[in-house]
Amino acid sequence: MPLPIEYDILVEANGQSTRIGWGDCPQWATRHRVELDAADYISLLPKDGADLPVVVLAKPEDAKWIVFSRVFGKIGAGVAQPQFRCYALGYQWNHDARPKGMRTHLVWIYPNGTVEVGAEPSLARFLLRQR
Repeated sequence: MPLPIEYDILVEANGQSTRIGWGDCPQWATRHRVELDAADYISLLPKDGADLPVVVLAKPEDAKWIVFSRVFGKIGAGVAQPQFRCYALGYQWNHDARPKGMRTHLVWIYPNGTVEVGAEPSLARFLLRQR
């Protein structure tokens, strides 16, 4: 059984806020692309009952938003057993106008409320060993 997504997304653009149900329908990001592209700020808001921090991020002009999650778990007896989900919020921008100038900034949110900035969630392996 897949782990549920415990965040909604609050998109803020031009003084207006729109709450988007993350993963509530197939291709939710495609359906809300206009709102996501126009956003100056994006907040991750815990869904009802989720004990997670609220995370707010602003992006530089001309950057593109990145929003996704990754499930970490152990594999045993040939069946993957999910253990926890990490959430990523960030953006990508062309740092110096060259093809290889793309840069990514990601903020990872763990199920225990820890927030980490980095390209990969380095604490995930540690948390997996603790479970």
